[in-house]
Amino acid sequence: MAEPTATRAAIRQAIGRLARMPFYMRYGTGSLITGSTEQTVTAIAVADLTQPDNFWNQSFVWAVESSAERLVTDFDVGSTSGVLNLEYALSAAVSSSDSIEITALWPPTQIHETINNVIALVSKQYPDVVTDQSLVIEENKMTYALSGLATSPWQILQIYVEQPASAISGQPTAATATTLTDSAQDFSTNDTDHFVSIYAGTGSGQLRETSTGSSDGQLTVTTWTTTPDTTSFYRYWDAGNQQIDWHRVGDMRFDGVEYPDNMYFSELYSGAYGARIRIVYLANQNSLAADSDVTTVPLLYVTHKTLALLHDSMIGDNRVDRGVHASLAEYYAGLADKYLADAPRRRLAGTLWRGEPEGKQYSRSDNIGDPLGWGG
Repeated sequence: MAEPTATRAAIRQAIGRLARMPFYMRYGTGSLITGSTEQTVTAIAVADLTQPDNFWNQSFVWAVESSAERLVTDFDVGSTSGVLNLEYALSAAVSSSDSIEITALWPPTQIHETINNVIALVSKQYPDVVTDQSLVIEENKMTYALSGLATSPWQILQIYVEQPASAISGQPTAATATTLTDSAQDFSTNDTDHFVSIYAGTGSGQLRETSTGSSDGQLTVTTWTTTPDTTSFYRYWDAGNQQIDWHRVGDMRFDGVEYPDNMYFSELYSGAYGARIRIVYLANQNSLAADSDVTTVPLLYVTHKTLALLHDSMIGDNRVDRGVHASLAEYYAGLADKYLADAPRRRLAGTLWRGEPEGKQYSRSDNIGDPLGWGG
């Protein structure tokens, strides 16, 4: 079962509610559709904003669709809409179907930056568990670079090699940027979950899911990075017909226990040329660059730790509020630390790889099974 996720938008809105920001306490949906055609680059009109004049002054408005942020210098209640007058012009006016949010104390960009700082800070306690199947076994190749994976590995847990129940191997008689043809084959039974890989010759290492196949031996794929030719060797198979479990590989080496760049097989898997390599690994959590981006770091931890850092950033603003912000920073930091202690993330079991330093079982580290951290 996949870990629960939270979007940047959901985290920002949860922070707004915890901090009791007026906007988020009034509008349970977390954002408002402007619902007004009275838009300009220097003012945002919102039909549902009916608060008194000046109510939103010195707050920050966030235009969700354009990710634009502006300080509100003046709020006027009109006959049909409340108008947020902006400190300086937007690059383009919002539309009547766009959404807005209003934050207090901190601008949205500072909230987002702090969220990402928290995610980076706790990535090793709440790592992202990634399963990658983008590499294939290539002919006479024992060293594989990990730089092309979707995210950079921190620790490798498990390695598997696919064992397709049935596969066709051969050399293309022709190829284009989006096809591969072997005129000796009939690929008309091609269906979803069929793959073709290039394991030797021009374009070696490429993997594509096929979209169509024909009786005269042509497969259609998404565009090749390097177009194969008649010197290439391919493998074609139905990944949905997995009658044999993937073979788990234990005799592997890496050029680093943490953040490896390369992995090394101890032998050639000639019978598996063209088959996929499944790599299960831990990775640092990605930064959230858009409202739809997600993290698996628990929402409650992120919100509490983010508020701790945000209040900490306010301590030096003035002497009047210094004590309040210091107290709140300590309070939320305590809640975050308690959550981390009470709800640690149990990691998947990992292989003890060759070449790990004696006494250090990094790929098997587990702060539940090893509460005192003796395993390193």
